Amino acid sequence: MGVVGLLLVISLLLGAMATVLIRRERQLIDARSDFIARVSHELRTPLTQIRMFTESILLGRLPEPEAQVRALKIINRETLRLSHLVENILSFSRVSDKPLVPEPAPYALMGLLNRLKEEFELQLEALGAQLDVHCDQDHEVIHNRDGLLQLLTILLDNALKYGPENQHVTLTARRSGDLLQIFIQDQGPGIPQSEQEKIWRPYYRLDKERRRGIAGTGIGLAVAKDIAAAIGAEMSMKSSPNGSCFIVKLPQRGGHHG
Repeated sequence: MGVVGLLLVISLLLGAMATVLIRRERQLIDARSDFIARVSHELRTPLTQIRMFTESILLGRLPEPEAQVRALKIINRETLRLSHLVENILSFSRVSDKPLVPEPAPYALMGLLNRLKEEFELQLEALGAQLDVHCDQDHEVIHNRDGLLQLLTILLDNALKYGPENQHVTLTARRSGDLLQIFIQDQGPGIPQSEQEKIWRPYYRLDKERRRGIAGTGIGLAVAKDIAAAIGAEMSMKSSPNGSCFIVKLPQRGGHHG
C-alpha cells in the first residue's frame, strides 16, 4: 500500500471515530435534556400540592381542624418526596468512587430500619400500603449510617412509587454466614427479564412506566448502585409478575467495610 493509500485509510478511520464520538455526544446531550425535563416535572407536582394546600390554610378555605390536619399531612408528605428527589440528584452529581467513611462503632440495624419506616409513615398511609419490618434486635452493622439509610430509602421509595396502592411491602434483614442480607419485597407488576440489567443505568426507565405516565428521573437505582459500592455492599434483584425483590448484601467481618 502506498503512502496515499495509507493516508486515505487513516483519514477514513479518523472520520469514523469522529462520527462515533459526535453520535455519543449527541446521545448524552439528549439524555441530559430529557433528565432535566423529567426532574422539572417531578419538582412541579409536589410544589403545586404544597402551594395549593398552604394557600388553602392561609386563606381560611379549610376551617375544619380535620381538614387542616389532612392538608398538613399532604404538605409534609410532598416535602419528604422533594427531599428524596433532591438527595438522589445530589448523590448522582457526586463522585461515586470514594468509599463512605464507616461508623466508629457498630450500631443496631433495627434502629435504622425503624427510622426508615417512620419517615415513610405518611406516604404509606396515603397509599393505603403496609410495610412490615423483620429484623433481629442483635443485628449490628458498621457501614456508613447515612449512606445505608439513603440506599434503603431509594429502594423503598421505588417499591411504593411503582407498586399498586394497598400493597404489602416487606423489609427483612437476616444473617447468612459473614453476610447480612436485606430484602425489600413489593407487590408491583415486576420487571421484564429483558430490562432487568438495564434498570441500573442512569436515565433508564421501563417502557411500561412511560406508557402508564409514571413520573421519574431514571437515576434512583443508578444512585443506589453507586451508594452500595461506596459502602462496600452488593446489590441484586429478583422479579416476577407478582412483584420484585431488591437485595442488599453487607459484609460483616473482615475485608472492606464502608
